[in-house]
Amino acid sequence: VYLLVMAAAGYYIRYFGGTWGAVLQVTFLFGALLLLFVMFFSGTLRARLKVFLSKNFFSYHYDYREEWLRFTRTLSEGEPGVQLRERSIQAISELVHSPGGALWLSQDAGAYKQLAHWNMPSAKGIEEPNGALCRFLERRQWVIDIEECQAQPDLYDGLELPEWLRSAPHAWLVVPLILHERLLGFVVLARSKGKISLDWEVSDLLKTAGRQAASYLAQLEAARALLVARQFESFNRMSAFVVHDLKNLVAQLSLLLSNADKHKHKPAFQADMIETVAHSVDKMKRLLFQLRGGYTLEPPAPVALDDLLRQVVAAR
Repeated sequence: VYLLVMAAAGYYIRYFGGTWGAVLQVTFLFGALLLLFVMFFSGTLRARLKVFLSKNFFSYHYDYREEWLRFTRTLSEGEPGVQLRERSIQAISELVHSPGGALWLSQDAGAYKQLAHWNMPSAKGIEEPNGALCRFLERRQWVIDIEECQAQPDLYDGLELPEWLRSAPHAWLVVPLILHERLLGFVVLARSKGKISLDWEVSDLLKTAGRQAASYLAQLEAARALLVARQFESFNRMSAFVVHDLKNLVAQLSLLLSNADKHKHKPAFQADMIETVAHSVDKMKRLLFQLRGGYTLEPPAPVALDDLLRQVVAAR
């Protein structure tokens, strides 16, 4: 294709160039030779040309329908939210026949910590969001081949991998989990059991799977945050009732103590004091039972409101 294009352009210049034809022909020949020289000696340009030809003129290695059905099934099987992190690692690993992996997610403080691993030893690495690895993954959104990055860092903008990642046993690829163009986390995959090289098709497949897994994981984190918020709301509502009841008990006992010096020798006061203390103890037992998750110590029963109101009016 290159030679045909150059020849056609050269003949066009030769026959339609007029008096400037010879000059244009030499200039164009020089440019064509320079382009050919760059293509021969530029690995980056050759790699991009190879990816372009592979994407547009060769058949795909994967049956994407089957891969995506299997990926979605792995993510969605089991109980909702149970071991979703491990299933996300497994779903991404199975795309490249990787035997295991580990998952790092962003926490409240912003640091990325390992929260799950599947068939892979746990690593102690913690990555800050402004670290070189996280900034590269969020900016480029590339899948990183660890060995290639160490051997040819220029291909990855001079990225220097952290020590814990370089020393991780069997670590092979780093797959970013992108959500709304932000880095939610990343997955480190163990070396594949098959002879799979990281070409453009494998990279695109892993990046797309990472985005899908990121949406599932973000939904899980949102559900957990909502559950915690509801628990705090329930706790605050319950605390208001508990404080109200405790204030009533404190008021009763305080009134009892304030009258004790004046009326403690009276039998009627003593009987009333014992009844008040017994009532307070019973009320505190009810509170403790409710705090432990119970509702009431008494079985439900109908109440005659008219008789109760008459008793209250007569007593007060």
